[in-house]
Amino acid sequence: MGKIQRWEKWVAYLHHLESVNIARCMQPFSPTSIQLHTFVDESEAGYGAVSYLLLKSEGNVTTSFVMSKCRVAPIHHLTIPRMELSTALLGQRLAQTIKREQRLKKDAETYWSDSSTVLRWIYSTHCRYHTWVANRVGEILTLTEAKQWRHVPGVLNPADHCSRGIEAVCLTEDNCWWTGPTFLRQPKTSWPAMPEHFEPPDNDPEINHSKFEGSTLAQESHPLHSLIQKNSNLCR
Repeated sequence: MGKIQRWEKWVAYLHHLESVNIARCMQPFSPTSIQLHTFVDESEAGYGAVSYLLLKSEGNVTTSFVMSKCRVAPIHHLTIPRMELSTALLGQRLAQTIKREQRLKKDAETYWSDSSTVLRWIYSTHCRYHTWVANRVGEILTLTEAKQWRHVPGVLNPADHCSRGIEAVCLTEDNCWWTGPTFLRQPKTSWPAMPEHFEPPDNDPEINHSKFEGSTLAQESHPLHSLIQKNSNLCR
């Protein structure tokens, strides 16, 4: 389908937005437990994150759509793993915004990504990465813990609508975009299983194998040493 055809289809479906209803009450009952769940996803076209509240009380379990943020893919080329890491950082910042603006006391926060590479970077305890990756992983781990990040299969990830888009007509149906995946409302034992191994492979191009880069041993030379090196004659 060409660009013109995609544009005409998008315009033809716009009138369906008149029927879209967004529930403004995120807390329909008095819960005994409140959790915040944030899902992230990326594609070649864009990336985004979406957050839900998981509310529990005796006999009641429900999820509420809170907020989403989407961005188009950057013009300058990024590798897929770096795009996925940018998406994880966007999700972490989105969750921090929600926590800052809401006054609800949350019992737990969980972040979901279908990127095994990003989860390995976050969970790794001994690898050192190149500056671009290291800075973003460092920011993520400043306000979250590695154990808060979990793996979700792509087919169960509602943030897929952020990265790939969704037709307006689909938003008026019973779509998981408004409620999150069904497994959230099930016992934690039914949630997607975590991969067993989280250490990045040795051939990961983002791992910095330099022994001295970033080390405290790499110090600037003394000015006198530089002066001697530039002059061949001691008297001069």
